[in-house]
Amino acid sequence: MNIREKRQIKLLTWTLDPRSPVPMYEQLCQLLRREIQTHVLAPGKRLPSKRVLATHLGVSTITVENAYSQLVAEGQIETLPRRGYFVRKSFDPFDRSFLKQQAKLEKSGPLISRYQTVWQREREAQKPVPAYDFSTNKVDTASFPFTIWARLSRQVLQEEGRDLLEISPPQGDERLRASIARHLQAYRGMTCDPEQIIIGAGSEYLFSLIIQLLGPGRSYAIEDPGYVKISRILEKHDAQILRCDVDHHGMFIHPLEQANPDVIYLTPSHQFPTGAVMPLKRREYMLHRVNGFYGRYIIEDDYDSEFRFSGRPTPTLHSLDQQGQVIYLGTFSKSLAPSLRISYLVLPPQLLMRYRQELMFYASTVSRLEQMTLARFIDGGYFEHHLNKMRRIYRERRDALISAIDQWQFRSKIAIKGIETGLHLVVVFPPEVAEENLVSAAAKVGIRVHGLSEYRLGQTSFKQLPTLILGYAHLTPEELVAAAGLLHQAWAGLVH
Repeated sequence: MNIREKRQIKLLTWTLDPRSPVPMYEQLCQLLRREIQTHVLAPGKRLPSKRVLATHLGVSTITVENAYSQLVAEGQIETLPRRGYFVRKSFDPFDRSFLKQQAKLEKSGPLISRYQTVWQREREAQKPVPAYDFSTNKVDTASFPFTIWARLSRQVLQEEGRDLLEISPPQGDERLRASIARHLQAYRGMTCDPEQIIIGAGSEYLFSLIIQLLGPGRSYAIEDPGYVKISRILEKHDAQILRCDVDHHGMFIHPLEQANPDVIYLTPSHQFPTGAVMPLKRREYMLHRVNGFYGRYIIEDDYDSEFRFSGRPTPTLHSLDQQGQVIYLGTFSKSLAPSLRISYLVLPPQLLMRYRQELMFYASTVSRLEQMTLARFIDGGYFEHHLNKMRRIYRERRDALISAIDQWQFRSKIAIKGIETGLHLVVVFPPEVAEENLVSAAAKVGIRVHGLSEYRLGQTSFKQLPTLILGYAHLTPEELVAAAGLLHQAWAGLVH
């Protein structure tokens, strides 16, 4: 790879999800299309060769070739003989060069015709791609340690031999469970046996497993606003749901005293989406609601606890629990990459026994190659190094965003919350500003933001001020400053 190609490839670092229902070539096509439409890939810019991009992303050359072919069919990029692929300098579907290219592509078979049909449908109902997206489900994939991960994967392939081809135990690879147990002891002060850990492909899958493990007819208290998928999963299992309002300390206490739910689902280290950190006294109260009552449990979702930027981490509910009634749920989606799809449970001993009696027929849902690679990544100290690096990067991004917001003329009228930990912050506006107007005004300047009302799970009498959730993990400091400037422009006329 020459110097020019290295510069090109640095801009095109993503993680494609082979488990997604969207084909990988289409995932790549969507990513390239976004970079073209937002001018990250400027008109006339040369794209990496198919071989170079395929090697960089860890996919087949056919995947890249199909993505490039679709973009050629759309007129987003063009091919020049013996030179390669380039972003089109202009796009006119009626110019002669484009029509000639279309005629040539149509002769190549039904695949291109299918691409054209998809393109035509998309262009008929296409929404503008935002220049900046403050979604909370993204992380900085450009900083993923590709070189180390690839080297460890090769070692696993070379050294593990037949073990790699065997079916993973239902609870997950033994070495990875031991690695996770040591990590939890070192970083979260949790004492657990590797046998208590169950590894699965994503938190949603493991949450469904918990519901089956606890059995039908249970009542669940969940945070509102909260993680919408949790509510939907419970509804699909016909569970009884108690939606509890959230204040600046987390879930309200009073609904629990009246309803006495069997299970309480919490995100105490960084409540999603409000960013509240549950103080020690309220954590102890939550434990009091379940301890000593047979069949009652707390599900502690510690989804992004690795990223705390000030003060000492509050102890987990699991580490405070003396009676084995906390189910701990962790994930590597925020700390490494969402597409890795490796999450884990720590079950209390009595639930572990029930799991082995009733649910051991479920096969492991994570590939053994990925499990063994992750175990080596943790044991070799690479995960610790990566977390330290990402804390510095994310702290810099958080600070850049806060500093930019501090320059807004209406800064005194708003409050910023949830900044001590996690990968998003919360901006609270005065009551006379309509949340939906803030969202739509941001969209007009090319920015996607999400209001707190989008995470509401039901009707509530609790008065919530207009609030926006800003996820900053995947945006550079320069992008955050630019986006904040556009938001100031969009909202200056709304906030007085």
